[in-house]
Amino acid sequence: MLNRLRNLGCYLSGSIDFDPNKGKAWRLEISPFLEQKNIKVFNPLQHHKNFHIPEDIDIVKRPYMDKLLEEGKYTELREEMKDIVHLDLRAIDLSSFCIINYNTDLHLCGSVEEISIFSKQIKPILFMCKNGIKKLPSWLFGRHQTEYFFESWDDLKNYLTDIDSNPNYKFTRTDLKRWIFMSDAVMEENKEEIKPCPFCGGRCICNNPLSSDVVKGWYIACTNCYAFTAKWDSKEDAIEHWNTRK
Repeated sequence: MLNRLRNLGCYLSGSIDFDPNKGKAWRLEISPFLEQKNIKVFNPLQHHKNFHIPEDIDIVKRPYMDKLLEEGKYTELREEMKDIVHLDLRAIDLSSFCIINYNTDLHLCGSVEEISIFSKQIKPILFMCKNGIKKLPSWLFGRHQTEYFFESWDDLKNYLTDIDSNPNYKFTRTDLKRWIFMSDAVMEENKEEIKPCPFCGGRCICNNPLSSDVVKGWYIACTNCYAFTAKWDSKEDAIEHWNTRK
């Protein structure tokens, strides 16, 4: 049992205000599964478990905010919500990946900002798509990795189980780019290998796009005979085209 996900943090994102049960059920269901893998769970309804705050937000603070909203006390509500936003954003920074319950039947607000932050931090975002992947907004396909879209909790759990404890799991290029907080040993073990030079058999490397004034873009270069390739838009594309050349 490898337990590659040990000591990583997972933030649980999804609708709260517009969910009939305030987003409690699925978060409580998935948490034990994650904790069994020694993953630290950041549940925005239970910040008291991770931060030194005196009250359970789910029991005390959110009902109070609902009351302020009902009474039209918007300024007071804003002050209360600022505290929660601060805790949510701190939890995101401490998390290594995110699970979002993306229910297209429910309005999402804070979750949109949360997945944007995770994306900018180049962390994995696992989408649970209750209504099916075909129901997702097209924008998500342009911004997120479709291999992280799941139509059932079982599929999502199976993926996490594989990446955590399957010794034969083959890390994809997306995995290697996103799971950056795994141990160095895990990432080095699964690092994509660059095939040797076809001309001299020398060791080849993928050069930084800023390292040369001659070639603009990612390219493969031989460290022995100095042969190099055309440019590619990304490091991953350069390695893939080099390794699959004919």
